[in-house]
Amino acid sequence: MSVLFLTFFLGYCEPADPEYRRKVWDNLSDSGFISHDYFQVVVTVPIPNQEKPILTLREDCKARAIRKRDEMSVNLLLAQISEERKTWIGVGVNSTVPKYEPLPGPPQAVRTKSNSPMGAASIATQNIQAPAEDDTPEEKKEKKKTEIVNADYLTYRASFAWLLDKLFLYREDYSDPKSCIFVFRVVDADLLKRTLESKIIP
Repeated sequence: MSVLFLTFFLGYCEPADPEYRRKVWDNLSDSGFISHDYFQVVVTVPIPNQEKPILTLREDCKARAIRKRDEMSVNLLLAQISEERKTWIGVGVNSTVPKYEPLPGPPQAVRTKSNSPMGAASIATQNIQAPAEDDTPEEKKEKKKTEIVNADYLTYRASFAWLLDKLFLYREDYSDPKSCIFVFRVVDADLLKRTLESKIIP
């Protein structure tokens, strides 16, 4: 009887997708937690428009990609923690992989108008510097990226060092003549759990 029941039961069981692990590993487009034990960052950086050997340009791309990798990872980890905490208090939303947004740069000084000669000099100086705002959006974007090195970022970077320092370069793609793509990964037990259990406040 038991043998007959077991045969009947197995007849209606369907095996799990044997390609599941391979499909996840072949994911080269998403950034964030692909699974509880698998974190990935896909970084795209423009190739410098300089007259240098190809290998030199690629090494330059890789160096900038590593810096951007850490910036993106910090933002993704903070977004994951923030979303999880919202879920626990009932205000979370069903979101996909968080979109990368650079950390804010240092606060800008606010000038106030003054009737004193010093105030007038400050205003005159401000007016002289105004033409510098004619930079293209792309140039402003690049400048903002270089200004991201601030106290908050360094603090978060140190807090997540246990994960960031384990990221390894999985793939390099130089097929696009204008940009290069790097895929960084880390696979370890309970990555998501350790991240959510951290005492970091986004």
